[in-house]
Amino acid sequence: MKCSNNDCPGGYDRKFVTHTVRPGGELIIIDDVPALVCDTCGDVLFEPATIEQIEHVLQDRGREPVATAPVFHLRQAG
Repeated sequence: MKCSNNDCPGGYDRKFVTHTVRPGGELIIIDDVPALVCDTCGDVLFEPATIEQIEHVLQDRGREPVATAPVFHLRQAG
């Protein structure tokens, strides 16, 4: 499938990505998310079933995560 970005000549490959979201300021990382990734510009597309799975994970945040990760900030408070 050709990339959806107008000026990009690339095409999409199936890969697994790490998806980060910040609902309400909380950082959530979802790993091993199936996606279509452009081999030229890196544009990422999720299929509807994958989006539903992501939404389910975000709604079911009462369960324990499988791992935690340190978070670093480069921007200084000013």
